[in-house]
Amino acid sequence: MSIRENVEHKLDWEELLKKEKPRNSIIWDYRNKDKIETFWFSDVHLGSDVCDEGLFLKNVDMVNRKKMPCADLGDLVENATRDSVGDGVYTQQEIADAQIEMAIKLYEPIKDLLKSLQPGNHELRTYRSSGVNLTKQIAKRLGAKYGGAGLFHIIKVGNQTYTVYSSHGGSAATTTAGKFNALKRMGDIVPFSDVAIMGHLHETIFHERDMPYVNNCGKLKTHRQYLVCNGSYLDWWGSYGQIKAYSPTNKGNAKITFYGDNRQVEVSFV
Repeated sequence: MSIRENVEHKLDWEELLKKEKPRNSIIWDYRNKDKIETFWFSDVHLGSDVCDEGLFLKNVDMVNRKKMPCADLGDLVENATRDSVGDGVYTQQEIADAQIEMAIKLYEPIKDLLKSLQPGNHELRTYRSSGVNLTKQIAKRLGAKYGGAGLFHIIKVGNQTYTVYSSHGGSAATTTAGKFNALKRMGDIVPFSDVAIMGHLHETIFHERDMPYVNNCGKLKTHRQYLVCNGSYLDWWGSYGQIKAYSPTNKGNAKITFYGDNRQVEVSFV
């Protein structure tokens, strides 16, 4: 994302939050389970000429087969417009309306597992130009919860309760170090969330850290936080990233397992 696009992204969110009232938290109740595997979709970019739709379908099938609760963090569709940077409006495989219908069709088999959808900067392009909230419409069609710039997920499994903070994210970083700094800054905002996860940067990054604090009795404690950044479903060859000489990034999204008998979180990318 260029500096210009990053500024436009910020302005899009400010305009959206003036008019929309997305929910700020949802509860995932799996207290009858010893553990749950969850999946966190983002940056699919359906309709892009370099979208790896096969990998996306493989992950949707895995979620359906294993009955994994899931969420979507935005940029589900490419949604290139005439005002977008680059030539995406001419190279995308389908117009935005067809992309939306494709997204709904592909998510239909797992709609009962899909907990929430949040908009990314690609969906916000339409909101900026016409006031139509694509993510809200898709969520409504699928019966999923609609979240805004940030969403807390209260995940109850067995006798444990975990808090996940998710956001599409927004940064102009192009290096791995810059992307990690953007992820860390988001985690700093919600230091007592167990997991902070974002998309947007198209880079698979995982980091865990112990955050010190003092409890009400004055005893020093640590809180373990897991920072997660999703990859995308875009091929590098022939992409905008190749044209701009950005480094190739890993594809795929995060699978996060939460345990109910002891406080344990496992993160991998698929």
